[in-house]
Amino acid sequence: MNMNMFYFLTQEKISAARLAFQQLETKDWHTGDYFFETFGPGNAINFVDRPYERFNDYELLLKLLKNDDQEKYLEIHKGTPFYFLAWTAFGLKDYERAVFYMDAAISEDQRKAPNRPLEEWIKDPASLFLTLEEQGNQSAKEITLQLRQTIDNEFRRFNPFSNLPALDVKFFIEKFVM
Repeated sequence: MNMNMFYFLTQEKISAARLAFQQLETKDWHTGDYFFETFGPGNAINFVDRPYERFNDYELLLKLLKNDDQEKYLEIHKGTPFYFLAWTAFGLKDYERAVFYMDAAISEDQRKAPNRPLEEWIKDPASLFLTLEEQGNQSAKEITLQLRQTIDNEFRRFNPFSNLPALDVKFFIEKFVM
């Protein structure tokens, strides 16, 4: 893999990430979160900042780690990079990939603790996005608010032309998301 394909991650950071991954003991799901918080390119919270470059770096980092040690890659919790991939894809207006990666983040969160009750995993950042919940622990709250507002606007536009009872975001979440 050509290391010049990265935008945010320097050669030094990539080397450090690979070494840390090689030495990593995946005792629990927090290990993956800490790893990706340390070595991922992150994202800007209140504005869109180079989503293509960030998306690229996350995908390349994941591919690099998978090539280095596929078994450890499958074991490590990848909810954080998948969440950031979804967030940056949303910034690119690539909604299909945004939903794909948000779903992958939720799957990782469920995999980390398969017996957690719905009331707990629904509070994870990716689940909050899926349910359009604007409160809680989510770095990408802005995309949740944008999506919620877009859906609300579409219902407001649709309702006057429909013979159905008025649709709203709450109904949408209750009937189609949950």
